[in-house]
This record gives sequence, C-alpha cells and structure tokens, in this order.
Amino acid sequence: MAKITGNGLTAKFGPLGDLLFTIAVTSISLDSAERPAIDITAASDSQRKAVPGLRGVPTGSVTGILEQAAADVPDQVQAIEAQLTSCPAIACAITAKFGCEVGETAPLVNSDIYVTGFNIEASIDEAVSITVNFMLSSNTFVGPEVTP
Repeated sequence: MAKITGNGLTAKFGPLGDLLFTIAVTSISLDSAERPAIDITAASDSQRKAVPGLRGVPTGSVTGILEQAAADVPDQVQAIEAQLTSCPAIACAITAKFGCEVGETAPLVNSDIYVTGFNIEASIDEAVSITVNFMLSSNTFVGPEVTP
C-alpha cells in the first residue's frame, strides 16, 4: 500500500469554477477539535464519571507559496482579504502526493471553510510565503479514504 507523504502538498481555495488562490504548501496544521469530558460525578459516586461534550470547531493553518504569476499576487491578496471582510464560506481542497505516479493525490481536507486570518512574510533571498488560517464550516474534516 502506498504511503501519503508531505511531498507535493497543495491547497486550493475558492468556490467551484472560481478558484481564488492556490498555495504550494510548505507546512500544514490541522486541529480536529477534541470533545471535552464533562464531569457528571455525584457526591455519592465512588469514582469520577464523565460524558463527552460538544466538539469544538475544527481549525487549520496552511503555509506556503502562492502559485500565481507575480502580476497576479496583488489580486490574490485582495481576494484573501475579501474573504475576511465578507466572511463567505469557500471551498478548500488540500491534497498530498500519493504513490509514485504523477497526479496521484490523496485528499487531506475537502470542505467548506471560513478564512479567519492570513499573514504574508518576505525576506531577502527567500520566496514570499503566505499563511492562511481557517475554520471548517461543516462536519467534514478529512476527505474520503484513498484506495489504490
């Protein structure tokens, strides 16, 4: 069975048919949002008792290089800024390289998201990088299972 690797990670953001921006991912962080344990222990109990609480909101962060021509970058930054201002849910597809064949990818995230923030960093002799922070807007966290 082929393994999913961090090589070839790509993140695409935007509604279907209207891609806002693509990031060649250098780093990714996904938090599935754990369920807290709610203590329901009574004074007469001999040990603690708990039930699962409501799950938190899954969040993520993607860092990488915008995959647009230099002339398009200001438009891409404005598109990302517009996501913060108007706060619509947009599609997010994050895929990783899978197997040895060109084009074989495995979905890590395939869900609607809300952009909650972004940061652009640049320094001499390095590519300009962008970090996009987001929260998922549905119950979907991980894409469907990959079968070779």
